[in-house]
Amino acid sequence: MQDLPEVISDTKSTFKVPENVADRVTLMAHDFFSVQEVKDVDSVLIRYVFHNWPDAYCTKIFRNLIPALKKGARIVVQDYLLPEPNTLSLFKERQIKCV
Repeated sequence: MQDLPEVISDTKSTFKVPENVADRVTLMAHDFFSVQEVKDVDSVLIRYVFHNWPDAYCTKIFRNLIPALKKGARIVVQDYLLPEPNTLSLFKERQIKCV
């Protein structure tokens, strides 16, 4: 699992790997705006990232990921589709954007 260095280093209060998978999960500091250092990846899960970034930044994230992928690799994206601005109440819109 990759995240920013400050998130990975703060695993006691922010993120705890469940004991039943701890032997199969490695926490690694990585900024997705940098080229991916792990190579020959079969699949990637990108979770709750793209809704916070304009298209140009999302494109950069994908471009940095491509050299790491094996031929035929899969990218799985789990994210929100944000509604058009001013179509929800301000409260609901803020709730969605703060995930």
